[in-house]
Amino acid sequence: MRIRRTFLPLFIVLSLGIFPAFAAENHASLTLDPGPLPFKFVAYGDMRMTDSSNRHDSDPVRRKAIIGAIAQQQPKFVLISGDLVLNGSNSSDWAEYDKEIKPITNAGATIYPALGNHDAHGDLDTALNNYFQRFSQLDRSRYYSVKAGN
Repeated sequence: MRIRRTFLPLFIVLSLGIFPAFAAENHASLTLDPGPLPFKFVAYGDMRMTDSSNRHDSDPVRRKAIIGAIAQQQPKFVLISGDLVLNGSNSSDWAEYDKEIKPITNAGATIYPALGNHDAHGDLDTALNNYFQRFSQLDRSRYYSVKAGN
């Protein structure tokens, strides 16, 4: 019982120190109407889209096959756990992302990305501008929440 009494004040002190740091950045709260139940979604990551001739840093053949398979499932949304592109400040990598992700978006899926280290690679301001240009619903927030359904 003594541990609990000690732990609670420590938790409160640590929380007060940590949560304001998160609150300082704008936090987007998004909603999604998944439509009729049940619905499908896909979690995917580490695509690292870049020039298709680059087979060292990414595998364009497998990447395109996975994207095609995802599109065939017609998910309501796709969660991407980061590293959408190889170099976030490289506009060519983002152009490749725009081209290759089309089968998924054309299938009606909404993309919900997490910002990965590759997405922020290079000049950070340029990388973030490239990222948020594609995901304006995030309101330039590096973290956000999505509520699907009720």
